Amino acid sequence: MILNIGFLAFFKYAGYLSFSSGSIAMPLAVSFYTFQQISFLIDVYRGEIRMEMPGAARSGMSDQAASFSDYLLYITYFPKLLEGPIVRFHEMKSQFDRMGETRFDGERFLRGLFLFTLGLAKKVLLADTIAGAVDYGFSVLPRVTWLDAVVVMFGYTLQLYLDFSGYCDMGAGVSHMIGIELPENFHLPYKARGIAEFWDRWHMTLSRFFTKYLYIPLGGNRRGRVRTYLNIMIVFLISGIWHGAGWTFLVWGFMHGALSVVQRALADSRKAGTKSAQGVMRRLWDLICTVFTFVYVSAAWMFFRADSVKQALELLKIAFSKPWLRCSIRLAKSAQLDEVWYALKVLHLDSWKYSGYICMWLVLAVSAVIAFAPYTFREISEKHKIRGLTYFFIAILFAWCVISLGGVSTFLYFKF
Repeated sequence: MILNIGFLAFFKYAGYLSFSSGSIAMPLAVSFYTFQQISFLIDVYRGEIRMEMPGAARSGMSDQAASFSDYLLYITYFPKLLEGPIVRFHEMKSQFDRMGETRFDGERFLRGLFLFTLGLAKKVLLADTIAGAVDYGFSVLPRVTWLDAVVVMFGYTLQLYLDFSGYCDMGAGVSHMIGIELPENFHLPYKARGIAEFWDRWHMTLSRFFTKYLYIPLGGNRRGRVRTYLNIMIVFLISGIWHGAGWTFLVWGFMHGALSVVQRALADSRKAGTKSAQGVMRRLWDLICTVFTFVYVSAAWMFFRADSVKQALELLKIAFSKPWLRCSIRLAKSAQLDEVWYALKVLHLDSWKYSGYICMWLVLAVSAVIAFAPYTFREISEKHKIRGLTYFFIAILFAWCVISLGGVSTFLYFKF
């Protein structure tokens, strides 16, 4: 445990704390495979996994028996290596053991390809396009208007979700092609009605990891209210430290922890209270809670993105100031898809003075629809009937994504 956490701390914090004069290249996926190794070690220590010594006879197809090669495959399985999900050993072992017994399934392969393509489109066509506006907004922060700041704040909120969940969709899609099912990591988190529900929907395997290996060992909710609130805050502060070095990540963790404590305290105080609202009033209250949670999470993400606490506060100050419905054309043109611009030319709309805004608002609108849709892409890929029109859609969308990869495309969550 000390070795794993020590290596992670070195690569995350050595440069920040000036332990090294030169730049330190962080190993790919160090945050994710470190947590999986911690999970494996603790499960072995608790007796939930039994290690098989080299040269010993295999004990059969048991989810609890692990050879060294089982361990290596569990850690390095490539579709989930770089950005998760963070899986437990028993979730993968039985599936790995069955792989040699399964036949190629054409429909399963196509469903996996369908999900992979949808995830790739999330990342390449939407998240990367929004990134242009977000990066430009932060680069000219002193000059942005109120509407610019709102676009940057909510744009980054959508960008982060599409980038990270898009990767998870791709990993799940590739795995599905070869008969492996990865656990769901995102389930429409921006529809959450509270911060606790948000973490039940966002990076679900990370929440599960912290609950099992940190929150419960700290005592969970078994040692009184004050200790429960303290444990919640510790979990979120450590989550902030895990994501990156700097005060911005601690502030982000504190914001989520503080609201979680407040929500938990309110829930505790209402346990013996009156009946909850019903009907229209209940739906209205749910809507208010959803909007508040979304805005609060979006504001917290600014500390995730900003280079400093001061920069994040500066943007938030503008975003929550007096509304001014004017958006910079340079900001809008920073979020452009060449294919959309060509379509505007064909339709002779490129000469319209507001044509430069069309692509940005279109991409933001499509992204918002995806974030608040009734179903996830994973659910759609499981339920949708694969027919001729679907083949055509997959081919066109896949080709569009591959063409768009001609530009620079980096997974946003890599740096965390």
